[in-house]
Amino acid sequence: MNKTMKRVLTLALAMLMLLSLTVTAFADDGEVYPATGTVTVYRTDKSGESYVTVTLASGSKNFTIKRSSVTVKPGTTGAALVEFNKHRDIVDGEYDYGMGQWDKGGWYDCNYTATLRVSAAGTATVKYKIGTTSYTLKVKVLDYVNPVKTITLTGVNSGKSFAARTNPSTYATKSLALKKTTKNAVLKVTAKSGWKINSVGIQDQTTGAVRIFANYSGVSSATLKWGTLNKAHIYSIELELVNTKNGASMTVSYSVIGSAAEALF
Repeated sequence: MNKTMKRVLTLALAMLMLLSLTVTAFADDGEVYPATGTVTVYRTDKSGESYVTVTLASGSKNFTIKRSSVTVKPGTTGAALVEFNKHRDIVDGEYDYGMGQWDKGGWYDCNYTATLRVSAAGTATVKYKIGTTSYTLKVKVLDYVNPVKTITLTGVNSGKSFAARTNPSTYATKSLALKKTTKNAVLKVTAKSGWKINSVGIQDQTTGAVRIFANYSGVSSATLKWGTLNKAHIYSIELELVNTKNGASMTVSYSVIGSAAEALF
């Protein structure tokens, strides 16, 4: 898997939606939610091999899924497991403003994801175990479609839409050029019919600064004011959209490289 794809998959995980859950109480101090039923996902590329990521289970406590328990039946998709990851956040405590004191009780946020390499649309099946209990998740894989109708950014592409950059896949393989430092830059996005925008984000890869617009009820268009785009910096743009008919989410991304930063590539 190339670096661009790994970056897209990693960022996409941050906004991944768990679309089908069966709730099971494992202990009084937390719950684990295994994913069962059917989850619908879109391929990351229009043709050839591509990747999809699904959440197997999530919980409010630490738990274990052994890699050896995970099996994939490819069905018509040609699916094969290429990544199996555990993600865990631990909070040592939080300040309770109602009580006016620090609550030192920590909590876990734990989940497991599986990334599948697929070659066609269709249905695959993922089986796994938590303890001695087996679970089955059906993965309905759809062909990639570009969910973005228009996207513009001040100072980039002569102010014209660059939505076509993600026609072949979720990540634009050709970067956008920022010819000069631009003040008062604004990013505007419009979704295609049948899609809603959940979030729009810009990150300055040079400084780490991030700005995000989010509305998880879904909107047809979004505007994000950034400020100054520096020609010596590199930027990434990430959009999360959701299909209004099947509930499947998709993350698309673009990169913007300033003229003074081109020497880095």
